[in-house]
Amino acid sequence: MKIIVAEPLAACNNATFHTLDIIGRSGRITTLADTALLTHGKPVFVPDWGGECTATACVALRISRLGKSIPQRFAQRYYDALGIAVKFEMSGMKAELKKAGKAWDMAENFDGAVSCGEFEETQGEIPASIDILLECGGKERRVKADNFGGTADEAIATASEFLSVRQGDIMLLPLRETVFTAVPNTHITGFANGSKLLEFNIK
Repeated sequence: MKIIVAEPLAACNNATFHTLDIIGRSGRITTLADTALLTHGKPVFVPDWGGECTATACVALRISRLGKSIPQRFAQRYYDALGIAVKFEMSGMKAELKKAGKAWDMAENFDGAVSCGEFEETQGEIPASIDILLECGGKERRVKADNFGGTADEAIATASEFLSVRQGDIMLLPLRETVFTAVPNTHITGFANGSKLLEFNIK
C-alpha cells in the first residue's frame, strides 16, 4: 500500500477546477511511505524537530484495482470510496531545505504524517461537488470542490502515467484553502457533504 499525493487540488473556495492546468502543469505527484498513515482516530504527534508544522485537509480516494497509464474517461473505475484526511508537513524545515537547495522529502515523508478517517463507498456514483468542513480547535474552514469527478479522474490519470496504482492505495487531493498551523492539544473533526468522516487529536 502506498499514499499518492496529487497537488494542488484547489486554489480557492467555490472554484470550478481546470485540472489539466492545476495538476498536469503546475502540480506534482509524490508518494509517502505507508508508515506515514494513521487511521482509526489515532492521535497525531507533532514532531519535536523541524520547526513549524502545518497541516492541510485532503479529499482521499481509495484505489480499488490495479492500473497503469489509465485514460481519464476510465479513471472512476479505479476508486470505490471517498474520505477525508489531514496531511502534515514540517513547513519550517521544508523552507530552509529548499532555500539551501537540498532535498526536503523528510519534511513531508515521516511517520504519522497523514491522519485518514473513514471512507464512504461511492456505489458507482461520484458527487458533482463536495462540501468539506474542517473543525480545528473551534474554528471552521470550508471548501466547496465543484466538478469533483473530473478533478479526481484527472489526478488518477496523471499519477498513473508515472506509477502503477494498486488496490488499497490511497490518493490524497490537498485543499490548500484549509492550511493551518498544527498546535498540540487541538481537536480536529472533518465532514464531507454533512457526513462526519474524520476525528482525531493533535498532541
